[in-house]
Amino acid sequence: MKCPAQIVWSILGALLGLHTSLASAERPGDGGETGPSSCGIVPVNLRCEYGLDPSGIDVRDPRLSWELRAATGSNRGLRQTAYRIMIAGSREMLERGAGDLCDSGVVKSDETLGIAYAGRPLASGQRCWWRVKVWDQEGRESGWSAPASWTMGLMEPGDWSGRWIGAPEAGFAAPLLRKEWKLREKPVRATAYFCGLGYGELYLNGKKVGDHALDPGFTDYAKRVLYAAHDVGGQLVAGTNAVGIILGNGWYWMPTPDVWDFQNASWRGFPRAILQLDVEYGDGTRESLVTDGSWKWAVGPVAFNCLRGGETIDLRAPPSGWERPGFDDASWRGATVLPAPGGRMVAQRHPPIRAVREIPAVKLTQPRPGVFVYDFGEHISGWPRYNKRQGQGLKVTLSCNEKLGRDGTVDMGELSEYTFGRYQTDIMVGRAGTTYEPRFTLHGFRFVQLESSQRAPSGDPVTDVALGDVTGIEVRSDLPSAGGFATSDENLNAVYRLLLRAALANLAGMGTDCPSREKLGWTYDGFVAMQAAANDCDVGLLCAKWLDDMRDAQEPCGNLPRIVPTGGWGKLKADGSMGRNDPWWGISIVRAPWFLYLRQGDRRALEAAYPAMKRYVDFLSGTAKDGLLHWQLGDWLAQSADPVGYYEATHSRAPVALVSTAAWFYAASILSRVAEALGETADAKRFRELAEQIRDNFNRHFIDLSGRLMVERDQTAPALALALGLAPERYRQTVLRQLVTAIADRGGHMATGIVGTRFLHDALSENGRADLAVGTLTAEGFPGYLHLLRRGATAVWEDWAGRQAWNHAGLASPACWLYEVLAGIRPDPAAPGFKRVIVKPAPVAKPEWVKAWHQSPRGRVAVRRETAGGRVSLSVTVPPNCTAEVHVPAIDIGDITEGGKPVCDRADVRFLRQEGQAIVLETDSGDYQFSALIPGESKP
Repeated sequence: MKCPAQIVWSILGALLGLHTSLASAERPGDGGETGPSSCGIVPVNLRCEYGLDPSGIDVRDPRLSWELRAATGSNRGLRQTAYRIMIAGSREMLERGAGDLCDSGVVKSDETLGIAYAGRPLASGQRCWWRVKVWDQEGRESGWSAPASWTMGLMEPGDWSGRWIGAPEAGFAAPLLRKEWKLREKPVRATAYFCGLGYGELYLNGKKVGDHALDPGFTDYAKRVLYAAHDVGGQLVAGTNAVGIILGNGWYWMPTPDVWDFQNASWRGFPRAILQLDVEYGDGTRESLVTDGSWKWAVGPVAFNCLRGGETIDLRAPPSGWERPGFDDASWRGATVLPAPGGRMVAQRHPPIRAVREIPAVKLTQPRPGVFVYDFGEHISGWPRYNKRQGQGLKVTLSCNEKLGRDGTVDMGELSEYTFGRYQTDIMVGRAGTTYEPRFTLHGFRFVQLESSQRAPSGDPVTDVALGDVTGIEVRSDLPSAGGFATSDENLNAVYRLLLRAALANLAGMGTDCPSREKLGWTYDGFVAMQAAANDCDVGLLCAKWLDDMRDAQEPCGNLPRIVPTGGWGKLKADGSMGRNDPWWGISIVRAPWFLYLRQGDRRALEAAYPAMKRYVDFLSGTAKDGLLHWQLGDWLAQSADPVGYYEATHSRAPVALVSTAAWFYAASILSRVAEALGETADAKRFRELAEQIRDNFNRHFIDLSGRLMVERDQTAPALALALGLAPERYRQTVLRQLVTAIADRGGHMATGIVGTRFLHDALSENGRADLAVGTLTAEGFPGYLHLLRRGATAVWEDWAGRQAWNHAGLASPACWLYEVLAGIRPDPAAPGFKRVIVKPAPVAKPEWVKAWHQSPRGRVAVRRETAGGRVSLSVTVPPNCTAEVHVPAIDIGDITEGGKPVCDRADVRFLRQEGQAIVLETDSGDYQFSALIPGESKP
């Protein structure tokens, strides 16, 4: 964006109540400032740094984006040829036509994503209002968009005037902190900048600020600490106001030890909070309330809280009204001023964790007297709410987990083997008329066991328990909906839902492996969760946050721990040895930026991550021996091809060196493309040559002279060789036969682990066997997804046999394939952010139809493919300002119609090439209806 000298005229125009722009002579059209209605496109969904009207932007040159929609019914061939952005310090000034912060003038460009602010320097806390107008392919000018806004965060450490405060004496309880503050009048604007570690909730005049849960997001607190900015003007009043804070332990002050040593993390400390509440009065004067030693604290009703362990809450005598004005806090103690956590303060921009759904119990059993078990019918990431209005002083224990023991009670030993002490247990000591819901814990569960201290007059355990007494609350990252998928095959639809539920349950401020046992940011597992959910939800901001986490965790040598953030587990040992790592987990630091770039067009994130990506690939190269990597997991949790029983040991026949070397090759290949996209030609050449060298070494060690992989009866090895391009072209059919045979040996079932599963279906579909890929997803029996569904699974299990977690992201990766290959919607790497869409549905007879849509950063993309009567129909929607490469199953262009007419007669559809048994066409924006004779079918 340019900020021309004409801005001076805009300011003068605002003072006169007029609007002037010297850019008008440059406009491609001759419309006035309101714009003629004949323009074919209108700008909508204005976003700043991915977000709609975001607060707390601490980027000095935030990026602005918008979508385009058709102004009338016709949507074909719509393009933007120019835009003009106006930015002002108030909505009133913007509406008067004065861009006092920036007026770009007319910029001849078709870009709608990531346009960097280049106006007057922005100050901390400043609110900016902006709008945009565009010109279409005919040079016609649109009207101005509806106004949008963003608010800057606190840009420099010196902008924080508050101190970190806490209550070390509280132990593992949740302390309450409060202060009252007098305002001379109701402010016209107020912003609260707040962070509570591990977790914090802010209250104003008795009401919680916002609806975030488990806030702020988990980071390495010694490197980066996230704060939230909240508009709180509506909660403040003239006169006395009460400000309250509740602090939870979270990852910052983990009460229970674990094998990953988070109890000894370098950042570990007592919970603490910092607040700066800035208000502005009508006359322009300002004042602030900040945290300091004048605040007071007391232990609240939460006597214990642990992310893994649960909460204990005593509601018998809470300090009622502590968060309201006039509360008597004379007995409360003075807060302790504590050191800062050490990490730089950064605005939290990823979607917050929220309670997104209430789930009623579907079944209630009593396996023994006084013990009641609620079954919610699905696996949940969240917590239970106890709704019973019980008597004073009664104790209720709620134990949460995924499985039942043989006696019908909840098995609390299951999945708790890596954490020590209390596990997923919430305890309430009741007060009549109250409802209990935890706030600083997270459980993975399907079953909740209730035990009460209440006794009948006879002394027997109480039986007054009802199905509605406990409700399941789903808690996860509240990601914007961005897609939908369905087919004519209900089994395939059920598999997709299974995969998606596991993915979403494992997105909680980062990608995790499971919400039950560990709740950790295992990098491969978490990246699978993001990929699996990315077509159905907008994961862009969450992925950007997690990418920052990975960069924080990377060691100077380039090593990336398998867990991010980590308290130290996974870093190189003191003697420099590898420790507990694996390259497939580590290359997430290479895959995630490229993934973000392809889907969001985020070049800035790619540039920022590029040095870390190079360090990691160079680190891998430094650990190689004989041209191979030999560490550590292989295809983790693959199903053994040498069964010794139904629950045989899980391992892959593919050697660790084969699987790990494939990761190294994949990372080098991606990095060569990244370097090319960034114009780093020397690096592009270096990493391309590295990838070729790795491929040669791979083939020398693992492919014999006949072209066969020297690994038999295994699905992972051929899947990686084919999908990643390791197998030489002359041997691909040989390797494909090995893969097909390995699947047949398992009765048509897939038996890959969490690495191989991601690439199995790509390997098949890219080599003409998409039908077999579908077959593996819908095969009845063990192992497979329908096997899980038939056994009552509602999310993907960690392993096929179900020995471990029952809500895990590792095997959820086929959700990507279903959207991007079966339905056929994917971004073109040459035009990222869906500027150019590749529409290539898999040419399969079953399912008879498949449809999907995705809300890309540039607008809605939709596809429906249907086969009937020897023909295939393909409906495609391409958003304005985009093009599509459409693969129509046909071998003769004369067999294709669009809108009922021969496609050769359509000027807005262009022939590109023939690719196998498909004709590849190019379209501009719009809705298209293709129909073609299926290859091999006879013409009527």
